Amino acid sequence: MESSATIYAEIQNGIPQPLSLLHVADREALQALYTLEYVNGEWQDLGPWESTSTHFAGHTENMAFGVALRNSYSEPWSYGYRPTANLASNISLPRTAVWNGGLGGFTPNGESVAGQASIIVNTVDLAGSAEFTNLQMWAAGIQPNVGTGTQWDGGDLHYDIAITGNTFRETTGDDGRLTGIFAGRNHEAAGGTLERDDLTAAFGAERQ
Repeated sequence: MESSATIYAEIQNGIPQPLSLLHVADREALQALYTLEYVNGEWQDLGPWESTSTHFAGHTENMAFGVALRNSYSEPWSYGYRPTANLASNISLPRTAVWNGGLGGFTPNGESVAGQASIIVNTVDLAGSAEFTNLQMWAAGIQPNVGTGTQWDGGDLHYDIAITGNTFRETTGDDGRLTGIFAGRNHEAAGGTLERDDLTAAFGAERQ
């Protein structure tokens, strides 16, 4: 049994992050089990099992985010440095706090989607919004390059969000499940994941 200090000792690009607690084969087996729920429960319906994967990743000074696509299954992730206190206790924040950054992810067909992300919070009532704009799409296997893609599904998404502690979630707005965190010692960053039937994405942003 490894100590917790060892489990969380990995460093990538100078940023501590958790080591995987599952062997690669175990992760793929769990993915297959979950996927079987959507293909009538027959393992043959999963088709050929690939050994390669595609990743969409980004980072800010205080957090990292991305999506891993393998065997037609997209897995979003986001993590960052833990704040020293809850957002509501941070008296240094302005009444309206804004975090700007980017979003990236994949459609069910493996096309890349990327755009701008903004998290806006009223620090008095802890209500706010998540805005994803200028969303563009590229064919599967094409490296995204801002300004060269085609508009994805109207080009923007909007969600009202509610904050609890240092986390947030969508309350109303477009379809999809949005969950997020505030990161950095003084809440310098915000990020999270967005899962919809037509898009699996992650986002990260820095406070302005």
